[in-house]
Amino acid sequence: LEELFPNNWLKANNHTAEDFEPMRDIMDVWIDSGTSHAHVLRADNQAGGRFERTPNDATQRPADLYQEGSDQHRGWFHSSLLTSVANYGDAPYASVLTSGFVVDGDGRKFSKSLGNGIEPRQLWDKYGMDIVRLWVAGSDYTEDIRYSEEIIKNSADAYRRYRNTFRFLLGNLNGFEEANHSVPHADLPELEQYMLHRLSTVLEEARTSFNSYKFHQGLRALYDFCNADLSNLYFDVRKDALYCDSKNSPRRRAVQTVLFHILEGLTTHLAPILPFTTDEVWRTWFGDENSVHLESYKEENNCNWHSPDMLAPKWEKILATRTTVNELIETELRSQSKVGANVDVAVTLSDDHGLTPEQWIEVLNVSQVDVGATLSVTPATPNNSGHKCPRCWMHTAPAENTCCTRCTDATANTAAA
Repeated sequence: LEELFPNNWLKANNHTAEDFEPMRDIMDVWIDSGTSHAHVLRADNQAGGRFERTPNDATQRPADLYQEGSDQHRGWFHSSLLTSVANYGDAPYASVLTSGFVVDGDGRKFSKSLGNGIEPRQLWDKYGMDIVRLWVAGSDYTEDIRYSEEIIKNSADAYRRYRNTFRFLLGNLNGFEEANHSVPHADLPELEQYMLHRLSTVLEEARTSFNSYKFHQGLRALYDFCNADLSNLYFDVRKDALYCDSKNSPRRRAVQTVLFHILEGLTTHLAPILPFTTDEVWRTWFGDENSVHLESYKEENNCNWHSPDMLAPKWEKILATRTTVNELIETELRSQSKVGANVDVAVTLSDDHGLTPEQWIEVLNVSQVDVGATLSVTPATPNNSGHKCPRCWMHTAPAENTCCTRCTDATANTAAA
């Protein structure tokens, strides 16, 4: 019986386990479960024994949330409401959340006779708990939650996206010190300001979804940001600056400033769902004495990052043009083996959208950009853009087998350092 009592309660109250007799009779399952609030939450007018509440007691009435399956509207939720109103005049909960049940990929309930069930320990051993948690959090629990090997593998693929994102962030923040290298928001290039706008928007969407228990929607927003905004766009555009600019170039430090904010924002917002991975990431950057689970959501109050009126529409058009150019490069050049990578391409644009040719070269990762009457793509040649630089591969070198001006400066600065 001792395990039924709080630690040291028996001794502190001059009792032993032999003073009590366990009762195994159930009066009524719905009355017994429906009155659990009287023992767990405790009413203001209750006193005496081990249920006496102190002024600092955290178990206040009502509970923030009662959560159970969808069959409990006429069960535990109902009986709890009736007994609480009858005894204390109020509901025992502030809100109720119901969920469906786990079924197999064909919608059948788990059954021993069908042999379609799965033990959580099997998933733990095979995939790790972060992937299991990712599958649960990414499921729409308002309906029955489907499980199949294919579904859990999709969660594993999503997990790899998050982990690869963190790996890119940590790797490219090497040598960055927030106090010494951060670039003020007003001094950031437009693309960096746009990315912080996107980060702030996505994190706000995730928090709103989490606070309303729509975890799958918040997780979808974070995943789409990692996949579309970061991997397919920002990382792809800025890897040239990160890898080839000189270590302390203003552009590279601006990119690292944004990467740092992305790292903080993503890690703290994914921490409730990927506790082990995010703790590993946080300790890797901030040191073993720190834990992400003692942090609040980062970037929650950076409203100055929002730029919905001017910057966002402009860059949405720019990125739409980028998509069109990439499609042209794929269909007209790469598919016909005329070029390998985008750096082997020269582009003519029909609209500059307010960017200089040099800025378009950054956005498109190509070697040459001009503005003309018609959008077109052609292979880069020494005649239209220059020779291929052996360091950055851009066709901007003055002669064959020589580095371009940027790479020459970068290597000279590195040697001097």
